[in-house]
Amino acid sequence: MEIGMKNRGKKDKKKGLYMVFIGYLAWFSIGTVLLIGIWIAAFSVCANMGWVCRADWMQAEIDRISEEITGGDIVPEDLLPEGSSYGVYSRNGEYLYGNFSEEDREKAFRYMEEGQNQADGSAYYRYLKKDNGEICIIRYNMFAQFANPVLRKVSPNAEHLFVHLFLLLFLLQAVWIARRFGTAMKRHLEVLGRVTEMIRAENLDFERESSNIREIDEILNSLFRMKEELKHSLECQWETEKRKEEQIAALAHDIKTPLTVIRGNAELAAEECGGDIREYNQCILEGAAEIGDYLEALQEMLHPKVSGEGGNEKKLQEADWRKFCKRVIRQAEILAAGKNILVTSEYINCAEVLAIDERKLYRAVMNIISNAAEYCPGQGRIHIKFQCAEPGEAGGQDAEERGAFQICVSDSGPGFDKEALVHGTEQFYQGDKSRSGKGHYGMGLYIAETFVKSQGGRLTLGSSKELGGAEVVIEGNMKRPFPTLERP
Repeated sequence: MEIGMKNRGKKDKKKGLYMVFIGYLAWFSIGTVLLIGIWIAAFSVCANMGWVCRADWMQAEIDRISEEITGGDIVPEDLLPEGSSYGVYSRNGEYLYGNFSEEDREKAFRYMEEGQNQADGSAYYRYLKKDNGEICIIRYNMFAQFANPVLRKVSPNAEHLFVHLFLLLFLLQAVWIARRFGTAMKRHLEVLGRVTEMIRAENLDFERESSNIREIDEILNSLFRMKEELKHSLECQWETEKRKEEQIAALAHDIKTPLTVIRGNAELAAEECGGDIREYNQCILEGAAEIGDYLEALQEMLHPKVSGEGGNEKKLQEADWRKFCKRVIRQAEILAAGKNILVTSEYINCAEVLAIDERKLYRAVMNIISNAAEYCPGQGRIHIKFQCAEPGEAGGQDAEERGAFQICVSDSGPGFDKEALVHGTEQFYQGDKSRSGKGHYGMGLYIAETFVKSQGGRLTLGSSKELGGAEVVIEGNMKRPFPTLERP
């Protein structure tokens, strides 16, 4: 097999698959002819050496002793060739003596009357009329036999043994030729497997390979063209993604300029105003700070830092849990104020400090609350429950150091249908018609779950028994369920 051939002049040397098969068929035919020749030669040598008696040796032996049988008074059994049988009859057909069986006595005489010299398959009959009027009927076989009595007893018909040996050698030859053909085809097909595996692994930097079989070479050429097209397609895709990332990065950088202006003016306004306006201005400052955090996170996603886990390591740090909860509630009230939605909260075993990635967890929770505020009807209600496990409930120092928590957000909106409960966190999923529209692109819950999973937590969708709408639960810092945490 030739690999990596680039010389077009060798193309005419390639064989068709049918020629390869014909070549092995020719070898098989030649081998069969040789086997037949060896079989004939071996049988002839054995016959010439006297190891095998020819098929007509009994007939020749009977011819030799026929005069002795017809001229004698009694036919002795040891006079006949070994393997034959006989019977002597009177003129009227009465059986006198011999070694015929009861069944053969009547048949042998009937065959003589009918003039049959061959009957019962390979059995032959010889009819000799003695000088005294009696009739001697000899039954013998016409097949080769071994001269050695032991071999003759093992295999009475020497021809059968030679035929069986020939068939065995024929089958062995067929298996050997088939294995040779299979091994050769496997070598030729290995290059196909190697090329397809490299394409599957998207390892597209390899040279054109070829085989000396025309059909396989045509497949290799097709695979090479497919590889080139795939490589071109991936390069275009990578280039498009690169340009998209550059555009997003440039946009994120450009947004910082107006954001800085907004933040600066809001800080100046905070020094001059008071009362409710001062409070509203503070909300603007907090919102501007969040936008800044989002832009920073976006730039980190576009240019991740290299780490032992591909840049996705957990950044868990101790945070003021109570302050975090109040921040969530405050932002939820701001989002709900436009639709006069009532925001209520509940705290269970609220810890003071927890090890969390505060920025990602805050973004996940706010995505869920934003969805709840969007789909909850006016004058509706959003309920947020914060719950922590007591130290030691997870069974071990790990739970005491990190602390398990649960954040449950429920609303009085239309809720999730059965399909959305299964697929609601999938990217771009919009199957739940009651919670679609209004600029909904199926990203909120997907982003929230991504942030939660990045710090070892999980997100669960359900239905609120109390409010009748949707219920989304975030569980964090948990290696296994905690019995004290109430589960929806």
